[in-house]
This record gives sequence, C-alpha cells and structure tokens, in this order.
Amino acid sequence: MRIIFPFEQSEERLIIHESTEKGSEKSSEKVIKLIKENPKISAQALGLIIGISARAVEKHLASLKKSGVLKHIGSDKSGYWEIVDK
Repeated sequence: MRIIFPFEQSEERLIIHESTEKGSEKSSEKVIKLIKENPKISAQALGLIIGISARAVEKHLASLKKSGVLKHIGSDKSGYWEIVDK
C-alpha cells in the first residue's frame, strides 16, 4: 500500500524558514557577546544563558570558528575563546 501526498511549498513555510535563520543569527550574536564578557565560558553555560541546548551552542561555535570569527586557544577544559578582529 502506498499513499502519496502532493507537496506544495507555501509562503508560510518560507516565512518560518526565514525566521529560523534570523533566530540563528541572533543566537550567534548572543554567543559572541557572552564570550566577550567571559572568554572562558563553556558551551553548557552559554546554552543556559541563551536558552538553547549545549549542542546548539556547539553548532554555533563551530560555525563561528569556520567563518573565522572565533578561535579557541588551549585545551577543552582550561582553554578560552578569542574573537578574531578582521
């Protein structure tokens, strides 16, 4: 038995996608702001403050590192974050 549902991309779906991207940008900005205040802050602490999971914070951090905005100096436990000026 197979059921096929026609798929139509509506404007509402596009608006939800756009707002998710904007929310993501805001979270990244919050991450940067908090790191400026405390370079030794953990992903778990960032998540608690921002209101997102530690895994979501790690994704933001990875994205910021990949784009060259952030750099992690030292080990995972005793290291710190550095914001790269371009």
